[in-house]
Amino acid sequence: MNRYLLSSYKFGLAGGVLGALAFWILKISGLEPVSYTLIFGYMVIPVFIFLGIKNFRDNNNDQELFFAQGMTVGFFIYSIFGVFLATMISLYLFIQPEIFNEYIQMNLDFLVQRKDQISGEMGQITYESLYQSSLNNTVSDIFLDYLAKITIFGLLSTIIISVILKQSKV
Repeated sequence: MNRYLLSSYKFGLAGGVLGALAFWILKISGLEPVSYTLIFGYMVIPVFIFLGIKNFRDNNNDQELFFAQGMTVGFFIYSIFGVFLATMISLYLFIQPEIFNEYIQMNLDFLVQRKDQISGEMGQITYESLYQSSLNNTVSDIFLDYLAKITIFGLLSTIIISVILKQSKV
C-alpha cells in the first residue's frame, strides 16, 4: 500500500494546490469562485489521475499495470485532491463569510428563477424543501458537497483511465 500512496500523493497535492490557486484567481477576477473552482476541478482531476497512474506504471511498476493497481493509485490521487481542495475552500469560506453568503444567495436566486420549472417537475413540497435546505447550508455542507462531487467524478475518471493504461507483460 505504501508504494501506491508514495507514488500518488504528489499528484493529488499538485492538483489540490492548482485548484486552490484557481479559487484565488477566480475570486480576484470577480467571478463566483466556489462553483467555478468545482468546474475547474472537473477539468484537471482526470489529467492528474492520468499522469499519476501513468507515472506509477512506468516508474514504479516495471511498465506493468493491472486494473486494481490503477484504481488504487487513482483513489489516492482523487482523495488527496478532494480533501485538500475542499479543506482550502472551506477554510476560506469560514474566514471570509461574505463569499459564503454570496454563494448561498446565488443558489437561492437560481431556485427562485426556476421555481415554476422545479415545482412543475418535482412538486411544490420538493421545491420548498430544496429552498429551505439551501437556506440552511453551512460551510461544512459545502465541504462535504465538494468532497462527494470530486470523489464521484474522480472514481469515474479513474475507472476509464485505469482501463486505458492497463498493461501487462504477456
